[in-house]
Amino acid sequence: MNNSPEQQQPSPKAYQPSTLLLSVLECIGDGVLLVDRSGHILYSNQSAQEMIRLLPKQASQDLPDVIWTTCESVIESHQLFAGKTIILEAETDNLRIRVQWMDLDSYPDHCLLVRLENRQQALYCLAEAEAKSFGLTSREAEVWKMKRMGHSRKEIAQTLYISIDTVKKHLCNIQTKRQAQVMELCA
Repeated sequence: MNNSPEQQQPSPKAYQPSTLLLSVLECIGDGVLLVDRSGHILYSNQSAQEMIRLLPKQASQDLPDVIWTTCESVIESHQLFAGKTIILEAETDNLRIRVQWMDLDSYPDHCLLVRLENRQQALYCLAEAEAKSFGLTSREAEVWKMKRMGHSRKEIAQTLYISIDTVKKHLCNIQTKRQAQVMELCA
């Protein structure tokens, strides 16, 4: 198989996206991979390369096992349900993996589209958007981001150098603002 993604040399069958598509794929926060049926990476954006580096993988494969296992399931499903669009998902602690068949006009064989989502980053972005939407203060926004990312009240207090009672107060204020927004939307 090929070298690791960061050392990957284009193979004769490597997929070369257009300049516009390449610009779009590199701007996406999610990792995007195109993979052939044997597990060779045909294309990967920078986000995908960074995420793959953090996962354990076997020396004989381009892809970490958790990604390749999902790819193999899509290959098997494609054979069973030919003509149907099948998207399979898998999750690790910090990663959501989505795999589906892709038919590219400029590539002679079918390949797999693999999308990798950093779940912690996605939660952080969601919490940031919610903080703006709810009209939270900067301190409430900090507390909310940490809460959405799964931190306990104690962890929030320790990280932000505030008391647990202050964390509770902020969370109560946040709930009030959230409820006010829901009421506003329903009115």
